[in-house]
Amino acid sequence: MRLMVPLKALCVLSLAILVWGCGAKTVDNTVPQTCIDSIDCPVGYVCADGTCRQKQDGLCTVSDECPEGYTCLEDGTCQAEVECQQDADCCPPERANCAFLCEAFQCKGTECNAGQTKSCYVGCHQGKRTCGNGLWGACDAAIVMPETCDDNVDNDCNGKTDEGCPVCTPGATEACAGPCEDGSRTCDASGQWGECIASTDCLCEPGQGSSQGCGKCGTKEAECGADGKWSWSIICTGEGACDVGTEECQPCGMCGQQMRACSANCVWNDWSSCKAEGACVPSDTEAAGCGLCGEKVRECQNNCTWGEYGACVDGGGCTAGETQEQACGNCGVKVSTCGSNCQWSDFGACQNAGPCAPGEVDTEPCGVGNCGARTRACLDSCEWGDWTDCEGAGVCVPGSQEEGSCGPDSEEGVCDFGKRVHTCNLSCQWNPWGNCLGATFPQTEVCGNGVDEDCDGQDKTNPDDYKPNNTYGECYWLGQDPEETLYPTIDNTWDQEDYFCFKGNDGASFLGPELITVKAQDLPVGMDVDLFLYQGLKDCEAGIGKAIAKSQNIGGDDESLVWAEGFATSDDAVYYVQVSNYGESFCYLPYKLFIKGLK
Repeated sequence: MRLMVPLKALCVLSLAILVWGCGAKTVDNTVPQTCIDSIDCPVGYVCADGTCRQKQDGLCTVSDECPEGYTCLEDGTCQAEVECQQDADCCPPERANCAFLCEAFQCKGTECNAGQTKSCYVGCHQGKRTCGNGLWGACDAAIVMPETCDDNVDNDCNGKTDEGCPVCTPGATEACAGPCEDGSRTCDASGQWGECIASTDCLCEPGQGSSQGCGKCGTKEAECGADGKWSWSIICTGEGACDVGTEECQPCGMCGQQMRACSANCVWNDWSSCKAEGACVPSDTEAAGCGLCGEKVRECQNNCTWGEYGACVDGGGCTAGETQEQACGNCGVKVSTCGSNCQWSDFGACQNAGPCAPGEVDTEPCGVGNCGARTRACLDSCEWGDWTDCEGAGVCVPGSQEEGSCGPDSEEGVCDFGKRVHTCNLSCQWNPWGNCLGATFPQTEVCGNGVDEDCDGQDKTNPDDYKPNNTYGECYWLGQDPEETLYPTIDNTWDQEDYFCFKGNDGASFLGPELITVKAQDLPVGMDVDLFLYQGLKDCEAGIGKAIAKSQNIGGDDESLVWAEGFATSDDAVYYVQVSNYGESFCYLPYKLFIKGLK
């Protein structure tokens, strides 16, 4: 299509080219500017697809720059026969269910497809509607009119065909059957047959009665007189509302018709449903959208079909479907929408708001017992940032208790651990430990009692200088025929015996027999010892039954034994002295022991 540009537009375009050629300042086309209409754009630019673009040769800004019958579109081009540019141009604000869409700049209906047909009625006359421009056209059925004779059509839609038309030639007669005899009837001036004329005086028995139908399902009575003739009443009783089989119609709805028929008992049946209605009620109007929230109107004709739309009357305001936003809440937005009436709606509820406001700080307890705290800050996006590390946290939960062992450093001897408790305070810190309960601590050691009172892992003893001497196999050796005073100790409860041994030399003596003397003196209180003397290891091994001398006083008295050698015998031998303790051990206190050999 060749675009015709008015002379006025060419002049303006030439002037713009001349100014540009002289070095005039131009708008930077690399940074688009948003727009709704070309009036939002700088001089020399047009609004196309919502963006200001530099006007090129052949483009327009207003419809006056286009040929007659053309409209300047938003993209700067001229278009012929523009009825609409968007759907809202086709529907007025009050038509919520408008059935028009804007296609190729024309308002097209959505009721049907082009060329589609469907049946329709005008009264009882059937026709069809044809779809054009997406809308159903008028019904092409014949209109309801007075009955036309001899066309075999129910022209007035009363359910009868050619009713009221002449059925005979005026003045003509024909035979007919009467109640008693055949008669005749005559065709009246309207071409309809009159009543049958026949005698009603039939022969009968005097006093006899009779009846016959009359009128609309009525009855008339007769009585036979003395002359033998019927005397019929002129009154027809019990008539109905209509003649059997007759029908009648009446208008209904939108140029429709409904019918009822007379029943066999001459009573009208109910009216039928309304049939063959048109598309509208005469004189009703219907509006359709056009332009910018504009309106065009059509009126319903007397045959109940729509007439043509009138001229479009433009509206104003915003573009239907357009939206605008407003900030709200924490980074949220609320939206207003341009309605079908081209007016902005109220802003809706705030949407997509964040949970916090930028710069807001949130704190929560943390750590054991919640005595600590951590914080987070709200970001510029209205979302919470990460939590900081927990600071000031305690080590325990307030009110909780903890048990611990206490007491000595070890469980040797009599020592034993106890229990102690401490409680967590409101600062989430442990209070000092409570008293130690059930512990046994080191005590002063009792020497030689077999008990480790000081918990060093052993019972304290006080070995003397004559150890080892607790068995005859490890006796303390005193040499040959000693004469010594010793101070040994019994150093523990298991040390019940001390053994001393020496070599006895049987020498010549002119003063008498040689003697062995053993004394245990100065015993500590509570000590009770006995003395036994053995000659040779074999007797010592055999026990006290083989002792050659013994001292066995009861209690803590001194003990003493003396043994004299035999006559004319050799008593050279190793002698054993056994000190047996039957009382307490006193490892701190020695006893006095005197041993004199064979002298």
